[in-house]
Amino acid sequence: MNRRLLLTLSFIICAGSVFGLLTRKEQPADIPVIHVADEATQQTIRIWTAQDDFEQGEKIPLSALESSTTYVEQINAGTSQTVEKGMLAATVIPKGSVITEDMLLRPGQEAYREYLLQPDKIPFPIEVSAGKSYTERLSPGDFIDVILITSNEQNLSREAVNNHFQSLKVIPVVQSQRIISIENSNSTEMADSIYITAALDRRDAHKMLIASRIGEIDVFKSGSSNLINTRVGDVLADLTSIIELRGKEGSEAPETLKLK
Repeated sequence: MNRRLLLTLSFIICAGSVFGLLTRKEQPADIPVIHVADEATQQTIRIWTAQDDFEQGEKIPLSALESSTTYVEQINAGTSQTVEKGMLAATVIPKGSVITEDMLLRPGQEAYREYLLQPDKIPFPIEVSAGKSYTERLSPGDFIDVILITSNEQNLSREAVNNHFQSLKVIPVVQSQRIISIENSNSTEMADSIYITAALDRRDAHKMLIASRIGEIDVFKSGSSNLINTRVGDVLADLTSIIELRGKEGSEAPETLKLK
C-alpha cells in the first residue's frame, strides 16, 4: 500500500514538473547596454608635444612644439592648452613629452622673473628706438648684445644730428645677457621707443649707465662670435678728410689725411 502511494506521488510530482516546463514562457536574457558617446558631443582640446629635448632654463621656440587635438577625457590635468613666445623650460623636458603647465616658465610670471634674476643680477631697462626689424624679432628669454655708437667729436646721446661722422665708432658694452621683458613706451602701437629689460650684473649695469650718456645704444640678438670695436675706416676703406692748414696769410694746398 505504501509502495503504491509513493509511486503515485512520484508520478504526480514528475507530471507537474513536465507540465510546468511545457507551459513556461521563455524569458529573454538580460543584455548589457553599452553607452557609446556621440563623437560630435565629446569635447576636444589642443595639446602640444615637444619635438626636441630641453634642459632646464632653455628657451622653447614655438617651432619645436607640435600641436594635435585629443578628447578631454584622454588627457591629464594640467596639460597646457596655449603656448607663447619666450617660454622657458622649468624642468628637463624629454623629446615626445606632452607639455604641461608645470614644465613651463612664462613671460610675466614671477617665477620667470625670479629664475632669470639670479642673486647677482638686477633688472635693467634699455631704451631703444621702436620700428627696427631686428628689435621686433626679439622676445623674452633671448640673449642679447648691447653696443654703443659714439663719437670723439660730439655727444650723440644729446645731439640728434651727427656732424662728425669721420670719428664714429661702435663699441661693445655687454654681451650675452638675457631679456626679462619687452614693453612699449606707451600703450599705442605707434610707440617711439621700446624698453628691453635685461638681467645684468652690477658691473654691466654701471657700464650701461655711462654708455647711455655718451652715445646711442642699440641691441641685437646674440650670435656665436665675439663683438669687436668698429670704426668708420673699417666700413669706408677709402675715406679721406681734407685738413686745411691755416695760420699764414694766403692759402696753402690742403693736406689729405687718410683715416686708419
